[in-house]
Amino acid sequence: MFHPPRCPVPVILAVGGNESPAWLEENAAYARVCERAGCAVERIVVEGAGHFTMIPAQADPAHPVNRAILERLRALMRVNGES
Repeated sequence: MFHPPRCPVPVILAVGGNESPAWLEENAAYARVCERAGCAVERIVVEGAGHFTMIPAQADPAHPVNRAILERLRALMRVNGES
């Protein structure tokens, strides 16, 4: 769990705000591991969400996690000269 990606890549970490303090801290700890490895980390705490309530929310394009993923993909496309 605490092994960062082998090369610095953008990382999006999401956790439900209703998770236990241990889950929240594990998410934050992994973010720190990735940052120390040179990764650009975006950590999203979805208030009011729990471990299983975040799964069906992924169908919503306005969900914070989906917005972060789409923005990351758009940024990669801009870097590669695509539209």
